[in-house]
Amino acid sequence: MTQKNEFLTKLKDLLKEYDVSIGFSVSDYSDTYGLSEECLKIEHGNLEEWASIEGWWMDYSDLERL
Repeated sequence: MTQKNEFLTKLKDLLKEYDVSIGFSVSDYSDTYGLSEECLKIEHGNLEEWASIEGWWMDYSDLERL
């Protein structure tokens, strides 16, 4: 198993085991006009993208599709 696959598998298992998600949030008074194509990214050493999740929330099921 590659380092990437091992990491994503362990992360998926942790999210599922603890029933948590990872997301992005701003205050109710924030102005997000003009944002598009929002996503969460997991990068290794700022060189290699390991995962890109559409939107601002991630749970274990997002990693099952990778």
